[in-house]
Amino acid sequence: MKVITILIFFCAFLLLRPYVLQQTGLRYGGDDESYFAHSSSLVFGQFPSYEKEYFTIRKNYPLHSIGPGLMAAPFVFIFSLIDRASGSDVVYRRTLENTSQSWSLFGFVFASSFYLWLACFLLYKGLRYYFQSRHASLAVILMVLSQGIPLFVFRRPIFSHVYEFFLQSLLVFILLKASRKNSFDSRGYWVLLGIGVAIGLIFLVRLNNIVAVFVWPLVLLGNKRFDVRKACFWKRIVFTYTVSALVIIGFKVIPDFLNPRQGYNWVFGLLTQVYPPSFYVKRIFHILFGIDWGLIYTAPFILIGLVALFIFRFPLKKRLLVCLAPMAVNFYMIVMWKEQGAWYGYRYIIASIIPLLVYPLALLIQRSEKKYGKKISVVWGLIAIVPLLSMFSFEGNSTNLTLAHSWNTFGAFRWGNNTYQVEIWKMLVFHPQELFIAIFKGGLLYIVYLGAQIWDIMHMLPAIVSKKYPIFQLDIMVKTFILYAFPFVLYWVVKKGRFLNERKP
Repeated sequence: MKVITILIFFCAFLLLRPYVLQQTGLRYGGDDESYFAHSSSLVFGQFPSYEKEYFTIRKNYPLHSIGPGLMAAPFVFIFSLIDRASGSDVVYRRTLENTSQSWSLFGFVFASSFYLWLACFLLYKGLRYYFQSRHASLAVILMVLSQGIPLFVFRRPIFSHVYEFFLQSLLVFILLKASRKNSFDSRGYWVLLGIGVAIGLIFLVRLNNIVAVFVWPLVLLGNKRFDVRKACFWKRIVFTYTVSALVIIGFKVIPDFLNPRQGYNWVFGLLTQVYPPSFYVKRIFHILFGIDWGLIYTAPFILIGLVALFIFRFPLKKRLLVCLAPMAVNFYMIVMWKEQGAWYGYRYIIASIIPLLVYPLALLIQRSEKKYGKKISVVWGLIAIVPLLSMFSFEGNSTNLTLAHSWNTFGAFRWGNNTYQVEIWKMLVFHPQELFIAIFKGGLLYIVYLGAQIWDIMHMLPAIVSKKYPIFQLDIMVKTFILYAFPFVLYWVVKKGRFLNERKP
C-alpha cells in the first residue's frame, strides 16, 4: 500500500493544477454545480430547499444526482467551519463568486481525494486475502491509477465518478473478504446495514446503476452460510433491500416530490432509439479501438481483465460475472450516446467496472509471473505507458489536447476530440517540449512559481506564469499541500492502527 500511496501523490502532483484551484476551485459548470448544490444545501441546513444554492441547470432543483453531494457532505461541513469562523457570506447564500475559493467547496475536493485513497486501500486489502502484496499492488496500480480515475479526483473532483468507484470498491472488498472467510463474521446486521446503505448510494450517485442495487445483495449474501432455501437468507435480503429503499426514498423520492421537475426524460428517448445492426457493430468497434477515446488506449487493462475473467477458472468467477451483468446497462449507454460523455474517456462505465476486474487482473499477474518470472512486469509497464500518457496529456493545452464542440463520425455534435490519441503521439514525436510543458504544468510549475516568489525572481519567469498566478494566495498554497500530503496521512493512520496487517494468502 505504500507504493500505491506514493503513486497517488505523484498523480496529485502532475494532475492537480493549483492555478485552476485559484480560479474556479476546480469546479466545472453544469454537473459540478448540481453536485455541490446538493452538498451545500445539506451542510447549511437548507435541504430539501435549494433557494440559497447556486446551480444553472433547472430552476428549483438541481438536475444531477444527490449521491456525490451526500457522500461529500461530511467533509464539506468540516471545511465549512472555516467559512463560518471567518464570517464568509457563503454561509448565508451560495453564488458562483463566493463559492469558487471557499473552504466549503474545497471540502468536496478533499472528499474526492479521501475516497480515492480509501477505495484503493479496500481493493488492495481485499486482494491480499488471495494474493501476495506485489501482485495486489500491481493490480490496483494498473487497473485504477493508470486508467483515468485520478483525473476525476485531481482535475475534476466535484463529479460523480470517484464516488461510484468507491462504492463499487467497497462492495468488491466485502465480497472478497466474505468469500475468503465464508461469512460476515460476528457483526451480523451491522454489515447488512452497511451493504444496504452502499447499494442505496450507488443508485443515488448514478441512476444508471439501478440494476446493481438488486444484484449486489444476492451476490454478497448467497454463500454457503446463507442458504437460499432457509428463511434467514431471505430475512437478510429483505432487511438489506429495505435499508437501500429507505436511503433512496429519503434522498431521492421525497425531494423529487417536494420539488417537481423534468429530469432525464430526454435520455430515455435517446436510449430507446433503434438503429440498423451495422450501427451497433461500428459503435462497439469504435468504443474499443477509436482513436479518440478507444478503451485499448485509455483503459487497456479493463479489456485484459475481462479476458482474464472469462478464460480463467477460479472460485469467485460466477459471482463476479453476475456483478458484471449490470455493466451491460452502462455499456449500452455509451453505445447509444454516440460519444464518450463530454469529458475524459468512457466515463459512464470505467468507474463502475474497474473494481470488478482487479481480482481477475491480479490472478493474471500472479499466473504470468509463475510462468515467465518477474520480467513480465516490464510488459505490464509498457502497456501502461499508453493510458498514462493519454491521462496526463488531457487538457494539456487549449488546442489539440482538449475538448471542443465538434461533429463525430456518428453524427453527434458534442464535446470531444476525434483524434486525441493521435495528437498525443504527434506531439511526442514532433513537439516533445510542448508535450512536456502540457504534462508538467501542475505541481512542477507551482513549485517553480513558489520558488520565484520566495527569491523574488518572478521577472525571470515566462509571462505565462504570471498570467496563471497573477497574485500569490496563501490559502491556495495550503489547500494544495493538504491534497499532496493527505495520502501519506491516511497511510500513516492505517499503518499505525495496524489495518494493513493481513493473513498470508
